Amino acid sequence: MGEPPEKWNLSNPKVIREVHRQYIDAGADIIETNTFGGNSHKLRDASPQAAWEINLAGSRLAREMAGPNTLVAGSMGPTGGLVFPWGGISFDAALDSYAQQAQALAAGGADFILIETMTDLQEARAAAFGAMSAGIPIAIQLTFDPSGRILMGTPADVAAAVLSTLNPLWVGCNCGTGPEEMLDPIKQMRPWAGVLAAFPNAGLPEWRESEQVYPLQPEGFATGSQLLIQAGVSILGGCCGTTPSHIRVLRSIVDGCSPKNRPRDILHKLREIQFQHYVSLRAAKWVAGEQLNDSMQKSESADSSRAVASGMFLASRTLLLPLGNRQVSYQLERVGSIVEFEPGSWHHRGNSGNMCMPIHIPVIDIPRNLPLEQIAPLVGGLQIQAMPAVFTCGSLEALQATLLNYCGRAGVVIPAARADDYVDMTLAMGALPIYTQVRLEGCRYQTLKCKDQNS
Repeated sequence: MGEPPEKWNLSNPKVIREVHRQYIDAGADIIETNTFGGNSHKLRDASPQAAWEINLAGSRLAREMAGPNTLVAGSMGPTGGLVFPWGGISFDAALDSYAQQAQALAAGGADFILIETMTDLQEARAAAFGAMSAGIPIAIQLTFDPSGRILMGTPADVAAAVLSTLNPLWVGCNCGTGPEEMLDPIKQMRPWAGVLAAFPNAGLPEWRESEQVYPLQPEGFATGSQLLIQAGVSILGGCCGTTPSHIRVLRSIVDGCSPKNRPRDILHKLREIQFQHYVSLRAAKWVAGEQLNDSMQKSESADSSRAVASGMFLASRTLLLPLGNRQVSYQLERVGSIVEFEPGSWHHRGNSGNMCMPIHIPVIDIPRNLPLEQIAPLVGGLQIQAMPAVFTCGSLEALQATLLNYCGRAGVVIPAARADDYVDMTLAMGALPIYTQVRLEGCRYQTLKCKDQNS
């Protein structure tokens, strides 16, 4: 089958340089490193040092060709395996593999890490947390099937909401479809993403005379991409089958829609948006047991946009629970230790469209002395059931392990002792801080209401 294309960074650097040159000449503001399959799980026959050198060389080649006027995205794709609980790759192993790759890409001069073609929300989260160790910004893109879900069943709106809490430069879609077929997931993601990106294929591949080809010509690709711009996409590119000719025509379309900005000015603006999003998450306070602010209840149509703007939502792997919707009520139910809790027996007993049936969310205790190696399999049971959850925990280390392994956006009850440390950890893990006015132990159910104490 030949060698992995990533190894060409070392064995055929002239070819890689030429590919980069052609796309830069076509008008690309961003080029990607030739490292899509450069993680240690994909490069199984490569030693850790060899994998490092492959990624370092790929990043250096792109940086050399990009110069000061083009941005370099350090490309990181899937491991090719399944992350626990669906497969044999542990979350920590996936995270470590991506961390090693991201650090090599950063060392080679990448401006940011582009996590792409993800079909599992949990693997995307592992890649994001791993990439954060490199100290440069990240962006995250997923691949959706015709149903609007990724392979492991997560809808587009849930994926966008959960990943946006990790404060990427953008979230978006790439691969899998042509531009017009990408419209539906983009529209679902729009209310939950600060900045949206779309990198479609040049149509769906077809077999012609024993050869696989991408049928969409540059003009058709660019015309379809205009619809993505109208749907709210800010960062537009191409994936499989898109040649320099596709990018050249796309460049002319984009320039006709808005003034051309220098790539580094674009990156600076994205960083500003990223920082503003972090500040809004940091400033908001949520209190269980209080009524919503009047301003939050004035407009039902603004529920989703208000929820994402202030981070007011919980999410499981497949279910999004925006707080502040007048038609939906939530109740927290204390269920005891995660060791005794049986996820398969739980039912939230409500639905997001029935205001008469409150959605019950379990408040699960993580014992402070629970061995860390036991946390992943226990939390994995929640992922299988796609269960929303709120956690209490007396140990920051155990809380971190819990939130890393939880696939979705959990809530965390903030204790009075060391509250600032718990808030820092909760936000760093993309979770929702929850404050209580009463001890949850004293009542079986506690209505979850939201209050922004800055307003």
